[in-house]
Amino acid sequence: MNKKVISLLSLMMVLVAGIAYGACTFVSPSASDILKGTEVINVSCAPADEVINCTTTATSATSGSSVATIKLFNSTADTGANATYNTVAVVDASDYVFAGTCYNASGDAYTITSRTGITISNTIPVLTSILPADGNKDTDGSVSFSLTGTNATSTTLFIEGYPYTMIESSDAFSLTVSDLTNSVHSWYVIASDGLNTTTSSTYTFEISKQGGVFYDDAGEITFTPTTTTTSNAKGFIAYIVNGLGKFIASIVGIFQ
Repeated sequence: MNKKVISLLSLMMVLVAGIAYGACTFVSPSASDILKGTEVINVSCAPADEVINCTTTATSATSGSSVATIKLFNSTADTGANATYNTVAVVDASDYVFAGTCYNASGDAYTITSRTGITISNTIPVLTSILPADGNKDTDGSVSFSLTGTNATSTTLFIEGYPYTMIESSDAFSLTVSDLTNSVHSWYVIASDGLNTTTSSTYTFEISKQGGVFYDDAGEITFTPTTTTTSNAKGFIAYIVNGLGKFIASIVGIFQ
């Protein structure tokens, strides 16, 4: 055979061997998706050739290159493949890259366009050592809250539904809330790791401040049970109540 013909055939074989049979894409996960628990990984291929199976990898650099290999088998006999995947099998991280290859019945390979910036997060915050104890009683209107929030990056304290951001120190969170009114108050905490949240049980505490105050049109004057005299910028009619808000007496006059 002519050498030129042999060379041409050789070149054609090389070109055929290097042909890309098309590209496949991830339907799920989508770009920058957040995965947890059991997820469906779905791949779709553009060519009409039937895809028999796909092998994908999920790789993260920050979690120590934790790699999960997922084999996807076609369930619809067309151009795609899907399978369920338990993400608990890998370490939590926010930089996973999903990539892989699919094959048809003839063994032709289809490169799957990679997905980047995928987050896998299965670790939830755990709350322990929550204080004050349920049913705690306080007499000065100032209550200190504290807890340990393992895996938490922030915690929010809710008193009667009003939010307070707690102060973090490592896994410890604390906050002192003052000027609380006399009453039985309900409270709980929500901890977050940026993706998952944990809500504590609902607790109560009681505020029962002692002593009393004068109330008049100029405001209030705090007094103790031994107070015999007092003064105010304006007087008119003042009312004396005890720490629980119970009316005691009224005073008519101008206080200097």
